[in-house]
Amino acid sequence: MAKESYIEKLEKRHQGLEIEEYEVLNTNDLSKPIVENYSFTSTNSVEIIGDKMYVSPFMFFATTENPFKQETRQYPVDFVYPNQDKYNINLTIPEGYVVETLPQPKAVSMPEEMGSFKYNLSNTGNQIQIVFVLDINQAIIGSEYYDALKSFYKEMINKQTEKIVLKKV
Repeated sequence: MAKESYIEKLEKRHQGLEIEEYEVLNTNDLSKPIVENYSFTSTNSVEIIGDKMYVSPFMFFATTENPFKQETRQYPVDFVYPNQDKYNINLTIPEGYVVETLPQPKAVSMPEEMGSFKYNLSNTGNQIQIVFVLDINQAIIGSEYYDALKSFYKEMINKQTEKIVLKKV
């Protein structure tokens, strides 16, 4: 029952999302990462203008707003614990379309290996694979690194919100 309830919440939060084949792995083994796998269709991730389709590759997973808005910060930022978010997204290109442009890969690190993100897209046939990894390596990041943290998040958001352009053949 909890699984169906969670799927309903996801679909409600992201209008136009329909989830299928949902599974969660490693929920009882704290030594392993929790892995969510599901297939979905979405009607809100694409803009069609003329004979081109503009796709948000990170869809509803994207961070769209920088949480670090203050000019300066006097206290450290507490992430509670080091963590990693990893996304592997496979998109199927609709029949009659081909890739015109893909966002360029990017890797960004914060000073002293406090955190990093890696973003890569590849296209094979009618499939686009997106791999995104965000590592926060320290639970607490001192206020002296606030500008670096703010800039890091700005670059990550800019990358996550770039579009894939598909064109009709």
